[in-house]
Amino acid sequence: MNFSNRFRVVWLLLILMVSINGCKKTKGFFKRPIEAEDIEIIMENIRVDDEGEGEEEGEDETTVEIVKYTITIYVDQPGGGGNRSMYEFGLGGLDTGHAFVKLETEDANGVKNAITLGFYPEVTPGRHTLEVGGHISDDTHRIVDNNYEVSKTYEVIQENFIKAKDYMESIRTSKKKYHANDYNCADFAIQTAKAAGIDVPDTQATWTYTPPFEDTTFSGTASSPGNLGEDLR
Repeated sequence: MNFSNRFRVVWLLLILMVSINGCKKTKGFFKRPIEAEDIEIIMENIRVDDEGEGEEEGEDETTVEIVKYTITIYVDQPGGGGNRSMYEFGLGGLDTGHAFVKLETEDANGVKNAITLGFYPEVTPGRHTLEVGGHISDDTHRIVDNNYEVSKTYEVIQENFIKAKDYMESIRTSKKKYHANDYNCADFAIQTAKAAGIDVPDTQATWTYTPPFEDTTFSGTASSPGNLGEDLR
């Protein structure tokens, strides 16, 4: 095989890996996300009731009413965003994008409390392993770093807010598998919103691939950050 053909094969293999690669923590070449030290603590860090401070024995109970519950979907589209691409390739490597969700409460004193979570694969899915282990990770840093192109905030009632939080918790405790086609980071964001009664569009994108020197074509259809971002704009 000459150099030109070798380069073509390597390039096609990279395209396959991107088209079914899971969401990444940061832009770059297959960077594996780092699991938060204790997601359970993060989940417990947000108040969803009207209990305030002063609950220790011998103290008067003080209640500060929560007056607003919001759910925000954030989307880091592939590359610079602005289109429905499944992936883009640039100087930083192969970029498939990412979607994540913030749940936030605000009390009568204007004090806000939030959790921001995303869903990731434990390892990069491949053609023969579309389903791999999955985990929820803390994505707060993505907001701080402005690492997204699209965001949309929905105000919900307390009951629906709790349903969204419970859905996130169920994904964590059930050790939900990550599947490149059936349940990826975009699905996690969309389904969390739907658990709260929010009707979020779910446009599917299709990828196909024929390995070099083979007659079989592999394909898949999946939710994607590229489509989700454009649907939310």
